Amino acid sequence: MDRWRPHRGVILHTVLFVGLLMMKVGRTSSLCNDTTNDNCATCVSSGVNCVWCSQRTANIKPSCMDRAVANVLCNLSYVEDPPVVVEVLAKENLSESVLISPQSVYLNLRSGQQAVFNVSVRTSRTYPLDFYFMMDLTGSLQYDVDTVRSSGIAIANLLKNISQNYKVGFGSFVDKPVPPFVANIPYRLPNGKCYNDNENSCIEPYAYRHILQMTNVTEEFLNVLDTKLNLSSAAENQQSGTDALAQAILCKSIVGWREEAFRMLMLISDNAVHFAGDGKVGGVVVPFDGQCHLEWNNATETYDYLPKYSTFYDWPSVAQLKSLIADIGVSVIFGIAGADTNNTSLGNFFFPDVYKAFAKVMDIPESSVAILSKNSTNILQVINDQYLKAIGLIKFSIPEVNGVKITVDPILGCNSPLPTGCKDVSLEKEVVFRVTVGLTHSLPTTQDITIPLRIPALAQQITININPNVRCACESKPEASLLCNNQTQVCGLCQCNASRYGLSCQCSGQQTECPHGVSGKDCSGFPDSCSRESCYKCQCPDNYFGDACECDRTKCLISSLGIICSGESNGVCSCSGNVACSCKRAPLSNITYMGPACNCDPDVCVNRETNFTCSDSSIGSTLCRCTGSPCSCSCSCPSNTVAPLCEPQERVNTRCNDAKLCAECGSTKAQSDCKGCVFISNDNQAYECGLIVSGTCTTDSYRYYVDTQNRVYLKRNTVTCDPGPDPIIIAFSVLGAIIALGLIFLIIAKIILICLDQVEFKKFTSQLEGADWAPRSNPLYMSPEQNYTNVLYRKRSYRGSK
Repeated sequence: MDRWRPHRGVILHTVLFVGLLMMKVGRTSSLCNDTTNDNCATCVSSGVNCVWCSQRTANIKPSCMDRAVANVLCNLSYVEDPPVVVEVLAKENLSESVLISPQSVYLNLRSGQQAVFNVSVRTSRTYPLDFYFMMDLTGSLQYDVDTVRSSGIAIANLLKNISQNYKVGFGSFVDKPVPPFVANIPYRLPNGKCYNDNENSCIEPYAYRHILQMTNVTEEFLNVLDTKLNLSSAAENQQSGTDALAQAILCKSIVGWREEAFRMLMLISDNAVHFAGDGKVGGVVVPFDGQCHLEWNNATETYDYLPKYSTFYDWPSVAQLKSLIADIGVSVIFGIAGADTNNTSLGNFFFPDVYKAFAKVMDIPESSVAILSKNSTNILQVINDQYLKAIGLIKFSIPEVNGVKITVDPILGCNSPLPTGCKDVSLEKEVVFRVTVGLTHSLPTTQDITIPLRIPALAQQITININPNVRCACESKPEASLLCNNQTQVCGLCQCNASRYGLSCQCSGQQTECPHGVSGKDCSGFPDSCSRESCYKCQCPDNYFGDACECDRTKCLISSLGIICSGESNGVCSCSGNVACSCKRAPLSNITYMGPACNCDPDVCVNRETNFTCSDSSIGSTLCRCTGSPCSCSCSCPSNTVAPLCEPQERVNTRCNDAKLCAECGSTKAQSDCKGCVFISNDNQAYECGLIVSGTCTTDSYRYYVDTQNRVYLKRNTVTCDPGPDPIIIAFSVLGAIIALGLIFLIIAKIILICLDQVEFKKFTSQLEGADWAPRSNPLYMSPEQNYTNVLYRKRSYRGSK
């Protein structure tokens, strides 16, 4: 036994593996055997392990089953197990304008399957660029505004160098024009100067102003920088940057965002921004509705987020901004002005980390935070670096679709991979990604699912079309089949024309419902027994019958053999009115079987020699009577005939005499030694002839019978001799009598002695009564005391005896 010990672990792991495999097959089988999987398409769509067996034989019908089961039960040529289909619908080669290939893919999947294909992405220097400046125009940014104004031509040349097809736009923001966000006193001094900067003109505060629509005309951009950058004043250290972001992204047509362009937005500020909930301080409590609210302002000749909206709606939340930025695909640069002063005091409320946290919470990879030097002198370098960083980030936006799982992995040309993309990709470089699309479960829809797989920074996408309706090859091969009653067979299933129906198109007619029983229920409460496939006929369970299974066969009487109505040859259970046996006619006598269970056979009354009932061709049928319990049939013979078949006495005597020698031979010898004799074991139609006696007692005697064909039937006589008294019983009886007599003698002797004693006692008492001495003196009594005298004794005086 020791040699098996090293293998016990292997055996245990093997048994465990087989058990887990069987459990898995069992779970999969229950999924595949679902009643809704009644055709090939729904079957193979229900699970990756479900296959359709279209084989149709006497033992197998077309059905959905587990692949492991199908490999055993179904001929492999009849197994439908559709593979994954990946088809490229549109594919243009990568170029300066085409940055992703292919552009459209068609997938045919079923639950549990995965499709894999490659996608190539390329960065381009000539790709269209939309760059939007959004600047905080509060008085504290005066020097930064001057830097931007003086750098206008350099900025335009930089954008032209970055992309040959660029456009630039401009907008500004301050704060919501309602206290306490702006001063509750004149927002400027009488001389028109801002409170925090008396050297500059100050205009009325506003939430957001779109000044320049996207343009590639450098002069228009420079004109805005020269004439439209007017400062305003706010009363706190947080501005309305989030309002500006939301409106600039939502109002695409007003701002001029192009669908095919790479979009960048640079927000320049030296203070933090407001978020949802801050508006309560100023009585602004209505949540932002996520709509564009820019309107043309004739006074300023700009599109403004007017006070009727900006003071009505609160600032957008981080979640709203995140969704907006992701939907339109904008790369946001938060340019933090004045960082070189290292001023992090609460008074200035400037924290670069606020914007870093803002960008991190939004989780938008294209968003970044850049630190501008004093007076924003490094703005050109920041724009160039942030553009290269954003354009070098290839990250797919994967939408969430119920039942669909998509993964993207870089496989070629990526040095810095990300979970769904790649970063730090050089310009004009190609990266190849492997895209895996899988169905985690059966989808509730039968329509194709279209999923856009976007790269927001490039404003391009690949469209994935998923068809969850897997087609079976057998569906394209319909054929006429005898198994379908010459109707069409597809995937092993019969497709009947309008006039026929049923599993094998075996049904015809207009019946559309199952028969109702007395209870009014389909098939008397057995609805599963009736269906369209059964031609709307009730398939009754055991012991029930009738058109609507309304009859209970167990209510019919059962014969002594345990058979209802003694079997179909004798009768059938009928429920015409009451449930009872309906007896048939016996084949020989043509008389109906008798008894409540049809168990009385009138054919026993038929003479096998003449085939007449009770040996009479005219009135024999009236002589056969079936009575008793259990019921039995016999001939009621007239006085001049002999039972059981009412034959004449003379004929019976002749047969008995002819059979006597055979009977005597069979009673003393082996029946096979009786030449010319035919013996039978029993026959109800045999006539009793007599007794064959071979000794004093009849224990070895026989009674013989003979039938109409002179065959002999011997029956041992059951009468026995009187064996006499048993000797043992006699011996014990005598012994018992002797013992009983002895006891009786002893009792009598004892009684006599007792009587004699009583007589003697009475005699003694009478003598006492007649005695002449005193009653208390006994003449025979002698006293025990005696006196004696010593004659030699003489009285002396001892004192004078000397």
